[in-house]
Amino acid sequence: MSRKFAVILIAMVVAVAFVGTLTYAVAGTPPETVLIDKAKNKKPGVEFPHKVHAEKFECKDCHHTAKIPDEAESCFNCHGKLPDIPDPGEMSTKKNPFHILCKTCHSDLKKAGKETGPTKCKECHS
Repeated sequence: MSRKFAVILIAMVVAVAFVGTLTYAVAGTPPETVLIDKAKNKKPGVEFPHKVHAEKFECKDCHHTAKIPDEAESCFNCHGKLPDIPDPGEMSTKKNPFHILCKTCHSDLKKAGKETGPTKCKECHS
């Protein structure tokens, strides 16, 4: 192998590693907030503090179909579009996926005596 070819090969490997790391860093950065407003005709939307949750929990805790952070999709890619999947347009505490996941998690943390988020309607829907 020539020296020139070896230098080019090493440069390419370094470039690919750099781009891969940069891509992961950008793709893996959660948004500061997410507006959940699919039921806005029934209640005001909720400004969900996504970054705060991403710092305390793993992506898969909420994004239940993701095996790695890069696979975490918007909840609305399935919820509200596919039958037999809880719909965020429902206000029922038994049918709305955010009421099911968020309120259950907050209530469990509260019972355990840990710091938690809101558990009452107006604490989110203001």
